[in-house]
Amino acid sequence: MLNISIIIPHYNSPYLLQKLLKSIPVMNDIEVLVIDDNSNEGLIEYDSLQKEFGLVRFLSNNSSNKGAGACRNIGMDKATGKWVLFADADDYYISGYYETIKPFFQSDYEVIFFRPTSIDLRSGIISDRYKPYEERLLNYLNNGGQKDELELRYKLFSPWSKMIRRDILFKNKILFDEIIVANDMMFSAKLGYHMEKFHVSQEAIYCVTSSAESLTQKNDEKYFDIRVSVYIDYYKYLKEKLDKNQFNLVNVSGRDYIIRAIRNRYSFAKLMQIYLLFRKNKVKVFKFSDINIFKVIKVLKEEISRT
Repeated sequence: MLNISIIIPHYNSPYLLQKLLKSIPVMNDIEVLVIDDNSNEGLIEYDSLQKEFGLVRFLSNNSSNKGAGACRNIGMDKATGKWVLFADADDYYISGYYETIKPFFQSDYEVIFFRPTSIDLRSGIISDRYKPYEERLLNYLNNGGQKDELELRYKLFSPWSKMIRRDILFKNKILFDEIIVANDMMFSAKLGYHMEKFHVSQEAIYCVTSSAESLTQKNDEKYFDIRVSVYIDYYKYLKEKLDKNQFNLVNVSGRDYIIRAIRNRYSFAKLMQIYLLFRKNKVKVFKFSDINIFKVIKVLKEEISRT
C-alpha cells in the first residue's frame, strides 16, 4: 500500500494545475489523482499536462453529478494510499511539505491538521483567506478547551491541509455531497464526529489561493440557496449527534447567512424567505444575547453607503 494519495478535482484551470503538480515531488510512496470535471476550456494545455506528468493518474468525472464533491468521491474510490490529502487545482503545496507529513505516516492518528497559508493571485501577496482556519488551530493548541476542540472538529470545513487515514472514511461511509458548492461541509462534520485520535501541527504544508473569480466568493442566489440547504442539514446533524452542552458550545445558527444575504444586497423578500426556511427547519437564527448591535449598525451603514 502506498503511504499517501493526493486527490485533486480539476475544471478549466490547466496552468494553475501545472503549478500544483510541480509542487508535489515524485516519490515512490505518493500517488496523485487528478479528476477532471468535464472541462471545456484549455483542453490542449490539459492534454499536455497528461504527457508532462506521466506518473499522475488522470481520471474523468463520468457521473451524472458535476462539481468538486463528485470528483473527490471518484478519487477516494480509486485511491490506494494509507492516507489521503485533498487539494484544489488552483492551490499548491509549499516547499518541504513532504518532510513535514512523512513522520506521521506510521502514526496511529486518524487525522492530522496542518496550518495553511494563502496568497492573492492578483497581487501575489499573502492574503487573509487562511486566517479563520489558522485561528481555530491556534485556539486549540494554545487553550485546548472543550469549545476549542469542538470548533476544530465541526467548523473547519475545507478538506485541504488535513491528512486523513483513508480507512476512517470508508469505515464510516464519509463522502462528499455531490453538489456544485458546499460539498465539504457535511464531509468535515462527519469526519469531526467520527475521529478519535487526531493531532494538530504548527507546521504549514499548503497554500490556498484567492481571486475575484473564486467560487467561494460568488454571491449568485442559486449558490447561496444550496449553501443554506446544506447548512440546515449540518445544523440538524450536530443537534442529533451532540449533547445539549456540546451543541451550545459549538454555537451554530443561521445568523451569519442572514448577514451574508444583506451583504449580497438580496431583496427583503429573499431575506424573509431565508429566515422562514430556517424557522421551518428549527434552525436558531437570532437570540437577543447573540446580537452585536454595533456589528449590525456597521453592516447596515456599509449597505447604505453602497446604494
